[in-house]
Amino acid sequence: MSNNTATLRAEKVNGYMTEILEISAESPRLKVVFIPGNPGIILFYKSYLEALACSFDGKANILGVGYAGFVPKNLGERKLFSLEEQVEHKIEFVKQQLTDNRTPLVLIGHSIGAYMAFSTYKRLADKVNYAIGLYPFIATNENSSFQAFLRWYLRQEFLCATVSHFANLMGKMPQIIPRGFIRNLYGRNWSIFSLDVACQYLLHYSLVRNIMYLGMTEFNKISKEVPSLDISIEREGHDHAFCCTNEGSRWVAAYCAKAIKRIMPELESVLQL
Repeated sequence: MSNNTATLRAEKVNGYMTEILEISAESPRLKVVFIPGNPGIILFYKSYLEALACSFDGKANILGVGYAGFVPKNLGERKLFSLEEQVEHKIEFVKQQLTDNRTPLVLIGHSIGAYMAFSTYKRLADKVNYAIGLYPFIATNENSSFQAFLRWYLRQEFLCATVSHFANLMGKMPQIIPRGFIRNLYGRNWSIFSLDVACQYLLHYSLVRNIMYLGMTEFNKISKEVPSLDISIEREGHDHAFCCTNEGSRWVAAYCAKAIKRIMPELESVLQL
């Protein structure tokens, strides 16, 4: 039986190095593919994926797939990946998982990862059983002043480059400085592990630049498809950063497991939950 501990590996998917977190089951009755939100760093979701595996009592294969090119070996490269490229990357990854048609496959996506999951489901609806969106960013709210500012900011090449260079500079300082900065800016309630991941990844020019470029293409793409709509499903005090706290990871994992069992009741008997 699986020990519900996630292992990290890097491999090429659709021609690009990709980080994958996997929790394997000896005799899986279900396969779950998880797609993170921007910044697409799958290690942020380690606690969540392990909690999800526990919710299925080690009878499910759980795979989390990071974004194309968002790996340490690629941090020196300057290629920018658009939303469309990331969607194609996820579709190719899911295709690689379709080796056993007898095992149900469910997609879960967080934030813009939900958009990627739904896009993948549309293309592979005959092979994927279901798709779930967590705090899905599948629409824009034109009444939101924050979204309006963010959309404007992400279109400013100079500002995005400046922030990316600043992050890179912080990465060259003694670790206590960027760690304190990130903790005060984002993670006062974050786990120590999440802070470590942030310091490992978010202090590199190319990755921060990719985060902002993807954000720009998110707004451009989604505002054209579903304008003037805002969707939020925050509950119990857990928000978009649920994966950065142990409590949030466990709560959302339990929520997802219950949702999967509800929408696929036939799993109850095979999983014996």
